[in-house]
Amino acid sequence: MKRFEIPYEMNGRPLKLIHNFPFGIDDSSETRCEIIDATLSRLYRLGYGGFVTNVDTREYLENAENWESLRYAVRRGKELGFRVWLYDEHGYPSGGAGGITLRDHPEYEAKALVEVTGTGLPGETVELALPAGHVKFIYPEAGKTAHAKADANGIARAYAVKRLYEGTHAEHNVHESRRYINVLDTDAVRAFIDNTYEAYRRELGALFNEIEAIFTDEPSIMAAYLNAGLYPGRVRDEFDDTMPLLPLVVWDDRLPEKYTEKWGEELLPHLCELFGEPDAANRVTRFRFFSTTSEMYENAFFKQLGDWCDAAGTNFSGHVLLEEELLHHPLFEGNIFRFISHMGIPGIDMLTTLPDGILRQAPTPKLISSAAHWHDRHGVMSEVSAHMQGGIKPPLGVREMKASVALQRALGVTYFPSYYSDTAISETEFREFCEFSANICRLLEPASGSRISALVNRTLLLYPIEAAFASSFGSGDQLGVRRHSDDERRLEASWQLLNRELLLSGIGYECVDAGSLLEPETQIGGRGVYHAVSCFRAVVLPYMNFEADNVRKLTEKLARAGVITVRDEAGTPESVKAAVNALRAILSDKEGILPDGTFAAAPVNAADADTPLIISAFYDTRHFKLAFLLVNYTSAPLKGTVSLNLPSCWTGIGPQSHAVTVDPDDGIFKCSSGSFTAVTPDSDRTDYTFSFEAELRPMGALVVGFN
Repeated sequence: MKRFEIPYEMNGRPLKLIHNFPFGIDDSSETRCEIIDATLSRLYRLGYGGFVTNVDTREYLENAENWESLRYAVRRGKELGFRVWLYDEHGYPSGGAGGITLRDHPEYEAKALVEVTGTGLPGETVELALPAGHVKFIYPEAGKTAHAKADANGIARAYAVKRLYEGTHAEHNVHESRRYINVLDTDAVRAFIDNTYEAYRRELGALFNEIEAIFTDEPSIMAAYLNAGLYPGRVRDEFDDTMPLLPLVVWDDRLPEKYTEKWGEELLPHLCELFGEPDAANRVTRFRFFSTTSEMYENAFFKQLGDWCDAAGTNFSGHVLLEEELLHHPLFEGNIFRFISHMGIPGIDMLTTLPDGILRQAPTPKLISSAAHWHDRHGVMSEVSAHMQGGIKPPLGVREMKASVALQRALGVTYFPSYYSDTAISETEFREFCEFSANICRLLEPASGSRISALVNRTLLLYPIEAAFASSFGSGDQLGVRRHSDDERRLEASWQLLNRELLLSGIGYECVDAGSLLEPETQIGGRGVYHAVSCFRAVVLPYMNFEADNVRKLTEKLARAGVITVRDEAGTPESVKAAVNALRAILSDKEGILPDGTFAAAPVNAADADTPLIISAFYDTRHFKLAFLLVNYTSAPLKGTVSLNLPSCWTGIGPQSHAVTVDPDDGIFKCSSGSFTAVTPDSDRTDYTFSFEAELRPMGALVVGFN
């Protein structure tokens, strides 16, 4: 990782995603330079802080004139003071180098294992033919046919390998249909590094030292069918939509060996347990299988690319595919919390601009920012757009764009590469958006040299990835209609609802996985969890339909240490609310830890929401010893009393402190007239609450700072 000194004037401003400058096919080098100059000058005028770009996609990576144009764009960008990032693919998903990786190495294509079934009398041996388009059977025998005994229900099962393309995100996306690499294979990913990352370093030469980050876009294991009927305008690799879409899981020829090394048993006799209805036995196999694929993906893709970027003096950035739902993580990625340890600037994509949509997706930025805090990364980026609304157009506008940035900043995002159209609203409105983004990010920027971790947060929410592994299975269904059991749906609901309730309750929290809590760098004892400079007093456990050995070990360790542990017992809205209410009461009564803040609306202006104001605390920022970000996520104005809880015993904030408010729209500091009230959790400690009258516009934000 490399920490770049970001010019203050550019910090927090959106970064424009530019995949191709608008060159004509016959434009001369001089004309190309003029186009680059005009494009970047316009970005500067609009208030951008930089751009994310790639070499022109015509003759991608293999045209000398395109490389010269990129070098010119980087030079001109730095002359303007811009931050410059690279984008690592011709469209997405990352890894294929626009098809070059598989053109040169077809053996590196992604693979799937499918279940092939036939019928016969119970106990009868049934001959099964290899389905069209598939490569070979591997179990119970290898070859073009397989012989399997029918079970008690008359079903015979055999397992075959195919190339993983038809029916997947590789075929059905909005960029281009093209075959995809095996991201579990270190050699395949190394080929991508050689043809793309090494090419950028070679062609940019000394200019590569100016590249702050490299953005990877939606790599994935690809092990599900989705987006049926969606066909992009470009097709690089022909597909066969008559090919049967049989139940599948991801495959790699080394998987049986890796599985045996990790778990001490053979995989092939247990393949049937990866498909069908869940039970206690097959959940163990599913947990072990998806744990293994997660580890292979982490080492092949994220570790290799992260190590390369570290050695090259830049930051590995970007985001994965469909990270919004917990039960999708094993199918497309694995343990995302672990992957983040290899990224200098990890990220997400936020495809909605509506505040209620962002709140529904809050677990995603919260998980990624928590992992960034835990692993001491440089920041968190969000690829922002209004994709789900079809772009910025009425009734969406600059108000919603600003609210999107404010809410994501409250959830830990620090940088904003942007797909927002800068022509759908006026130039004045777009500059307003950029200034707002710059102000809100600068105000909450960590002090020089400090960690980005929000030390105010004292609660941990367990990321139940082990239960998600055990709840994953091979399916031939479309992703949106996969047939999950009731307890699997409750696992998902618990994760989603706990994040939402903790956020709306004002309880400062971070997400963490069990493995990180059990690492030697983390100390559990003395009624707390201690990691680096953070101390956490409580751990919240979601409803889990499966507890792996490491999770059981963790819960026992927390109990012995006297750490407050609250569990959602049922994965329902009622059980989640009960768990969060219990946590809030225990933190207050036993630890004297209060929510970051509360809001009491004046009745005449009360918004139609249970908790219309998000309040998040930030410690040791560039401008303040302690700061609070208030975001009205509703479409109604808010007026009422805000009470902010100040952990004075360790921040030193109290009646002697100065309080100011800053509206991110104008960035002007104003003295705040409010009152401090002493709170005495115990005889040896005095904290304070600061209360003041506040007014926030619809979807408006306010920063309150103390020194």
